[in-house]
Amino acid sequence: MHSTIVAKELNVLNRYCKQLNILEDYLHQYQNETFSPRILMSGNIRNEKIDQIGLTLGIDVKAHIRELFAAEWKKEYGSNKDLYNKTPDVLKIKGDISELLEMIRKKKKVYYSWKEKVLYIAAKKGNLKAIPMHPPAHKIHGVWMECVIYGNRRFHIFLTPEKVTEYDQKYPHVSDFGSNSYLNYQIYTKEEIEHAETVILDFLDKSKKYLKNYVSVERESPWKSTTERAKTDH
Repeated sequence: MHSTIVAKELNVLNRYCKQLNILEDYLHQYQNETFSPRILMSGNIRNEKIDQIGLTLGIDVKAHIRELFAAEWKKEYGSNKDLYNKTPDVLKIKGDISELLEMIRKKKKVYYSWKEKVLYIAAKKGNLKAIPMHPPAHKIHGVWMECVIYGNRRFHIFLTPEKVTEYDQKYPHVSDFGSNSYLNYQIYTKEEIEHAETVILDFLDKSKKYLKNYVSVERESPWKSTTERAKTDH
C-alpha cells in the first residue's frame, strides 16, 4: 500500500483525535459544572460541530446529556416542567457521563497507538523524514514533540526523555503550539472514520514483520482539558 494513501487516512484519524479532545473538554466542563447543557444544545456553528463529532462516534451527545439532565432535573424539582426554558446558566445538578468520557478516551488511545506503530514502520522503511526547523521540535501543551513528514503529511511524535531534557535546557522560552483550532477542519462522517480504520488496520497487518522489535513509547497525550490547564496555570 502506497505511503501517501496510508498517511492520508492516518491524518484523518489524527485530526479526529484532536476533535475528540475538544468534545472531551466540553464534557469535562459539563461534569465540573462550568457550563449548562443548554449551551451545548444551542444552534451556533461551533456547537453544531461538537454535536457532529459525537454522531461520528455513534453517540447523540445532545440527546445523551438531555436524557441525563432531564432525569436529574426531575429528581431535583419533581417534574420536567420548564426543563429547557429555565435551565440555570451554570448547571448545579448533573448526570453521570463517566462512561461517555471513558469511551472517548479508549477510542483516542487506540488511534494514537496505531499512529505510533505506523510511523515506526515508516521509519523502518525509510519513509519518515524529520522537518528541519529551529528549535528542532515543537512544544505542544507543554510537551516536546518532533515534527515529521510521512506520505506528504505532517505528524508529531514523542521525543526520547533524553531529547526532552536537552531541549528544555536549550530552549526554555519556546512558544507553545497547543491549540483548539481543529474544529476549523472538516468534521468527518462515521463512514469516513470507518474507512480510515480499515486502511490503517490493513497496513499494520501487512507490516507485522517491521514490528518485531517494536516497543511502545506511549506517553500521556500532551492535550489537557480546560480544567487541567487551569490547575497547571495557577
